[in-house]
Amino acid sequence: MLKQYQIDLIVVAADCLEARKLKTAMKDLSNLKSLNDGYDQYPSKDIHIIWGRPEVPKLFAESHNS
Repeated sequence: MLKQYQIDLIVVAADCLEARKLKTAMKDLSNLKSLNDGYDQYPSKDIHIIWGRPEVPKLFAESHNS
């Protein structure tokens, strides 16, 4: 999904302790340069991962941009 949509930003809701693990996992995934299954390399641009309020995904889902 990171490769297909060329994601620039990932927002992790800071509403539980598991969110810290999720943010770490997303950071590790965004740092991958290539996959072992033969696909092309990920784009070299940085993917920013930030904390956000839990309301943000709800607001985006209701917008016309989603």
